Amino acid sequence: MPSYRLLSVLIVSFLFAAIALPAQEPAPASPDDAKAAIASFIEEERAKAPEGLQWNAFFPPRTAVADVAVETSGATVTFNESFAERVWTFAEARQLESRLRAILGSQLAPGAPLAIRVRFGSKDDGRDYPLEEIVTSRETIRRQNSAGAPAERSPYPVVQHPDYAGPERRGGLQGRNIVVSASHGWTWHKENRWQLQRARVYTIVEDMFPASFTNPFLIPMLENAGANVFSLRERDYQLGEVIVDNDGQDDLSLFRSSGSWTDAGASGWQGGRPVALTSQEEPFKRGTTLEAPVTDATAEAVYVPYIPHKGRYAVTLSWAQKPTNSPSVPVEIRHLGGTTTVRVNQQVAGNTWVFAGFFEFAQGANEATGSVRIAASGAVASEQAAREGVATTVNIDAVRFGGGWGNIASGNMISGKPRHAEAGLYWALYSGAPLETVVPRSASPGHFGSDYNRDIILRGEWPNYLHDAMNEAPDAEGLHMPVDATIAWHTDAGYDEDGLIGALAIYRLVDQQGDTEFPDGRSRVLNRHLAALVQYEISRVAEAHYSTTWRKRQLRDGNYGEARRPNMPTVLLELLSHHNFNDMKYGLDPRFRFDMSRAVAKAIVRFVAYANGYDPVFAPLAPSHLAVRSVGGGKAVLTWRPVQDPLEPSATPSGYIVYRSADGRAFDNGTWVQTPRYEVSGLEADKTVSFRVTAANAGGESFPTPVVSVRWSEGKSPLLIVDGFDRICGPAIVDNPGARGFDRSADPGVGYGATYALVGDQYDFVTTSEWANDLETPGLGASQSALENSLEPGNTFDHIVKHANAFAESGYAFDSCTWQAYADGTVEAAYPLIDWIAGEQRSTPPPAGMNGVGAPDRMTTEFEVLPADVRSRLRQHVESGGALIVSGAFVGEDLIRGPLANDDSRAFARDVLGLADYAGDATNINTVVPTDAAAERAMKPFFFGRDLEWPINIERLVYPVESAESFSPVAAMQVRMVYGDTREPALVTGNGVALAGFPVETVLPVAARTGLLKTLAEELLAK
Repeated sequence: MPSYRLLSVLIVSFLFAAIALPAQEPAPASPDDAKAAIASFIEEERAKAPEGLQWNAFFPPRTAVADVAVETSGATVTFNESFAERVWTFAEARQLESRLRAILGSQLAPGAPLAIRVRFGSKDDGRDYPLEEIVTSRETIRRQNSAGAPAERSPYPVVQHPDYAGPERRGGLQGRNIVVSASHGWTWHKENRWQLQRARVYTIVEDMFPASFTNPFLIPMLENAGANVFSLRERDYQLGEVIVDNDGQDDLSLFRSSGSWTDAGASGWQGGRPVALTSQEEPFKRGTTLEAPVTDATAEAVYVPYIPHKGRYAVTLSWAQKPTNSPSVPVEIRHLGGTTTVRVNQQVAGNTWVFAGFFEFAQGANEATGSVRIAASGAVASEQAAREGVATTVNIDAVRFGGGWGNIASGNMISGKPRHAEAGLYWALYSGAPLETVVPRSASPGHFGSDYNRDIILRGEWPNYLHDAMNEAPDAEGLHMPVDATIAWHTDAGYDEDGLIGALAIYRLVDQQGDTEFPDGRSRVLNRHLAALVQYEISRVAEAHYSTTWRKRQLRDGNYGEARRPNMPTVLLELLSHHNFNDMKYGLDPRFRFDMSRAVAKAIVRFVAYANGYDPVFAPLAPSHLAVRSVGGGKAVLTWRPVQDPLEPSATPSGYIVYRSADGRAFDNGTWVQTPRYEVSGLEADKTVSFRVTAANAGGESFPTPVVSVRWSEGKSPLLIVDGFDRICGPAIVDNPGARGFDRSADPGVGYGATYALVGDQYDFVTTSEWANDLETPGLGASQSALENSLEPGNTFDHIVKHANAFAESGYAFDSCTWQAYADGTVEAAYPLIDWIAGEQRSTPPPAGMNGVGAPDRMTTEFEVLPADVRSRLRQHVESGGALIVSGAFVGEDLIRGPLANDDSRAFARDVLGLADYAGDATNINTVVPTDAAAERAMKPFFFGRDLEWPINIERLVYPVESAESFSPVAAMQVRMVYGDTREPALVTGNGVALAGFPVETVLPVAARTGLLKTLAEELLAK
């Protein structure tokens, strides 16, 4: 991921143009004259902002003087609320005061106080705030957070992770609770149909698009910082769902208990996954729960699901809360990577689904590698139980695996959509939200339907239910969890035909009842500070990485339910506009989504740290240059490099976590090391082992590196596998007179892991197309819906594993590394064969067609397929007699005619790879066949970039390949395989080199992939 510029401040500093301070001016004749003079000053400062960047001015647009009062004892200048639509620092407040004193002149005696206030609303019904109260700083946030009586926090978080190998995350969000709400979703419409709430445009729909920020990026970042995150939408895209309960379970699953479990006298879940529930049911009131005293060493419950297909599943737990329950109950989760223990606080979060983590499971029912075990032994005693002289208990209910399909039937009809695609209303109902206090049974149908209105209310009330602060029933019992912050994420910020919209951060100073304080007494100005930090971080990161003219938007005190209803610090973020073309040039790029999510995560960390009086520490970025090599005798050495975040000095790693896997997918709990080097011993001969590494510090854990693999064999020289595919980007841009949009047929881009929220290809590129309605005729940008129930696999960063498995099947030993480690010489050894994975690597320029405000002048062309230092080393390798396999979809294009192509790259293509020319889009059916019968004895026909199991399994085996190359080889090269439809060359060999115009890791069936690499290795090594 991109690095960051230097931030050398001790507190948040929002840098705007400083104002010049003139000499003492003549005193105004009256308050009206003073008001006019200040108004002139405002216009003078606003005029300094560059065109299109009006929010960069010292005074925001529409700023006006509401009142001026000058008396002998001092003066007061009151601005309207537009004055507050940007972030103010104390330094800027002092600058402003100095200028106002100069304007007031002799009317204000030297040393006399000058108060600056901001009026929200009109003079008659507005509220005035001193400027110092709305200045966003460490001191202000801490003071205002301390002014009330925040809910008492248990020393035991909702979910604890004792197996986490890194340091305590006390500078991050350890033990904090954050609520994330990502837009709308499928909703039951008043015209008796399920419907999205927004139009399908530019390949996405806003109902799901914010989840492409929150689910793969923001939520994991907050959890990596130590937080418990409660998502108001299903977070698991796994369509399989299995529920195992003490009252019953899904077919072929198993619940087993021993010891003194008895009926707890509290309701719970009932049985397995319901086929359908009405929107008026409360599913956690249908069944029972069990309990046992912590003194019973024999009391345990085991949940064994029948997993429908191998893959990654979220594990969520439920129990019935009460104060005499244990605040820390161990839960063992057995998965393909080993056993992971989490601890849950059963005094809170009852009768809902509590996220415990994502884990890899095999198909079928297997207790050793796919189960959950809860035991009374090892649970912590309850202080209240001790005071009451009763036994501390452990409560058990249901365990849920996977996300599943929606099964809430509004209008007697389920949606037929994945649960993650449905509105938060249905997830909250499935998660036990009470109808009377959180989700009204009926609401005004409005323009869309009663469920639409219920969903809007629910989004603001669900955090209150967690927090014990419901608006509709303030004395009702909630889930007893202090919520530190809530963020509602949307992407509907406006429209500008030629410009950039940017980000809008919304807060609310007045709540549902008209109060300016939270129920616990804290000022709702904390909402403004959270919004200010989010706005600041987004602008700072965007200006550092994307555009020096990034368009700042205002902070808005807006009367929206998601800003008004929550009774804890809350921000409603409108990031970009999903129907604004230039915004989506950034929004469809996973690099941008990562950076914006990290910006929001940092804002939340900073806010919570300031509010609670500790110094924020930010999680590091993922390491780079990962390599693993065998050193003989069952030992291997891993090396990597830290990546600094210059925007955040505290984001320096204090150490690293090395994760190990037998299959490259399911990893163990990690090993902590403090240097960027790790020696592993005890490796079995002829067994493949894979690794990935994260960086960590007191602020949390980074995202992981790509996966590398190693296999040693006695007496065998290893091959080297290099992952040269790290590209992630958005789809191809069309920006011509009369045509605009995103052409996935030319290049769909590459997602990070998978592309979330994709609905289908754009079909309307005509700039004059006008909106008629959201369903059939949304106008310019209109997109199909064929992909909206699925994920599109992108860069999973585990390509080495697929190649490693093929070489292992053929008996080869191997080391592996990322391309950076090869390029800079970290991997020094000479190898008899190098297998270079180019995948869909391709030089990717910045977004086209943006020349004004928001132009991507901070971006550069990235992801060159074979950079100059790589070419130099590979040339030496081949000239020294080493063999080379290169496979990828854009190798010839990038070397010969790509954006970074030059004489050296073209010479490398010709002299090293034996490539005279190339042709793109060489096949329509992605099949490859041998050139003749003799070749077929060594190489069998196969297909690539297509999946055998899709759509049965949500996780495709391979990523799709939309384009492949054919070659015009030089005379020394032999055409070995051709595309099945066009008969164009697909694989050529000669002079110790093999070049494939398709990504080998996407070849299926797997046996064909293994046979292909085995044949190439044997032939190349024999020469």
